[in-house]
Amino acid sequence: LEEVKAKFTDITMNQVSEFTRSNQALLADLKENGPGLPNVDLDIGLELMKKFQDIMVDKSAMREELVLAEKLFDLPLTSYPELVEVERELRILNQ
Repeated sequence: LEEVKAKFTDITMNQVSEFTRSNQALLADLKENGPGLPNVDLDIGLELMKKFQDIMVDKSAMREELVLAEKLFDLPLTSYPELVEVERELRILNQ
């Protein structure tokens, strides 16, 4: 049983690392190509908002799954500051 737990702990840690990297890429994409850029017209901006909001729905679900897995395997909970930043930016743009 300990062997199985160790294997799933490793898998969870790898998933957290990959998720962190993908969040960094998402934040960079938002800053480079997002709806808040001054050169983006309104129609394209609305499409981009929808795209990033849809991505955030998936990201939020994945974050919840990873938090549960970290708790299950007694791992320290990982914070995702890039994800928080994307959420904040989208919230500001949505106002």
